[in-house]
Amino acid sequence: MMKNKLFYYLIAIACLGCQHKEGNKEQISYLLKQDTVNKSSVAMVPDESSFEMRLYAEVLPVTEDRVYFTIYNHSDREAVFGDDVKIEYYDTITSTWVNTYPENAVYTLMAHPVPSHGYCDGNAFLYKHEPGKYRIVKTIDKANQSYLVIGNFSLSNTHEIAQIYKEPDWGPVQYKDGYEALDMFIKRNTYYPAALKGSGLKAVVVCELTIDTLGRIQKTKILSKKTNLLFEEQAIKLVGKIPGKWQPACDSHGRYLDKYGVFVRFDEGSK
Repeated sequence: MMKNKLFYYLIAIACLGCQHKEGNKEQISYLLKQDTVNKSSVAMVPDESSFEMRLYAEVLPVTEDRVYFTIYNHSDREAVFGDDVKIEYYDTITSTWVNTYPENAVYTLMAHPVPSHGYCDGNAFLYKHEPGKYRIVKTIDKANQSYLVIGNFSLSNTHEIAQIYKEPDWGPVQYKDGYEALDMFIKRNTYYPAALKGSGLKAVVVCELTIDTLGRIQKTKILSKKTNLLFEEQAIKLVGKIPGKWQPACDSHGRYLDKYGVFVRFDEGSK
């Protein structure tokens, strides 16, 4: 009798163990498929006041493998987005947005934090390579709430677009018109602070610019030390006026944030 009880007891433990493992398997499967593929695009309303998605380019060639974007957090709290994504194609026949990602698409569980009033870069793989209108749909999580961000772009097979993207510009960030053009702009637009005229002070303010994947200045930092605050303020204003002609940094993994140094020289004998 004791042997029978022991036998059934072992069977019960084995069954519980199987159920526990199966539960974990389902949970892992759920986490891997926790994306927007099976969610309706209209389930949530885009909140552009809190979050914004900007694409590196609004028109891409049909041969492009990835689309690059930057998500900006305009809110006062940190947010997070995962690698889950949905890219939809606009069907002109049915006038509807159709998902281009396979239903069995699996994503990593990587979480990308977006600091308050900060930004984070990302990219998505393109499964469909036909000319037309597309959009990226992603969810952002903040304080147990989900928000929707959308970025629109098009794929084109025209010769002009193909020529622009014929060869990737790999290398660090650079000014598209060249260093000489940038240096000339700085010299022509550098003004000596009126409050310091007659002091005979000279200064070289070193500014570190952070250029994002969209080729835009996202942050300016003063590296030079013990410089008069008026010189620094004037340099910051000048840097903010630099025409947006930056070529983002790019390597074999794609575009990335990079830093660029700018020197602003102040001499009372100039302007």
